Amino acid sequence: MSQQQLPLIDLVINDESIVNDRGYNVLNSGLDRTRYDLNPICLYMHDLERSIGVCEQLRIEESKLIGSFRFDPGDPLSCEVHRKLSAGFLKGCSAGFFIKNMQMSDQHDTVDEWELVEVSIVTIPSNRGAVKLYHQDGTPVTDEASYLQQLKSNINMNTETPTHTERETLALSAPALEALGLTSGATIDDLSQAIVDLATQNKALRKTIDDAHQARREALLLDAIQTGKITADQRQRYTDLYDTDPELCASILADLATRSSLSDQLQHSKTATAHTDRYDGSWDELDRKGLLAELRATDYETFCDKFRARFGTEYNPE
Repeated sequence: MSQQQLPLIDLVINDESIVNDRGYNVLNSGLDRTRYDLNPICLYMHDLERSIGVCEQLRIEESKLIGSFRFDPGDPLSCEVHRKLSAGFLKGCSAGFFIKNMQMSDQHDTVDEWELVEVSIVTIPSNRGAVKLYHQDGTPVTDEASYLQQLKSNINMNTETPTHTERETLALSAPALEALGLTSGATIDDLSQAIVDLATQNKALRKTIDDAHQARREALLLDAIQTGKITADQRQRYTDLYDTDPELCASILADLATRSSLSDQLQHSKTATAHTDRYDGSWDELDRKGLLAELRATDYETFCDKFRARFGTEYNPE
């Protein structure tokens, strides 16, 4: 005849915000549950001979690691523990785990990588010291104080920063030393200062280059506007072009100047040729054509030359 199933009970296994009386807290984010999910066992008082149930759901809610536990209705101890939990006479739950990594600080240590082995119902809550530590092979740790001390020593050994003397022996290649203005005996402090100096020089050089760039741009665009190559409304367009490609901008403006000059020269040449043809001839011939007044108005010097040649005296308008 099947026995009646006992209702599931939710229990807090770990609260990462609480530091236990061994001086460390355990981060839920560092949980490795691979082993536990294969055998989600619930023990009584971390006693491997006293299995009383299983965890059917393991989850993280805010700072808490919570499990939903099913107890064995055929085991008197399991039924008694379930009764006391349901009645509130027993509340403690504790994680048994293997520490994979621990971060140390002056305030308290933090286990940030751990592997869950088992969960137990205990008389003292988990985060007040009722934790059980295991070796990586799953065997219980008998002397937890020595185990923690050895763990911290191993972590310190693996993460210890180089001493000042060790840092001073760090070497750079000869080209790198030369580029930084250092000698082979330079220390890490010398290297740090050389980098700071180089950064300062680089910043000053960049400012000099930027100032020269802006000065050349403004002079070029101002000249282009004053000489009529571009209008003031076109200034921003050529400013953007110069900032993108200074040489292209300068080339375009130079080309505009060349084409404008050539046009002016051609127009001047045509005007001069037409002028010469129109006023070619003697004073009398221009007089018969009625062009003397026009010549006087458009080319006073030529008018005076023709007057002198015709009358042998200088032209006097009075």
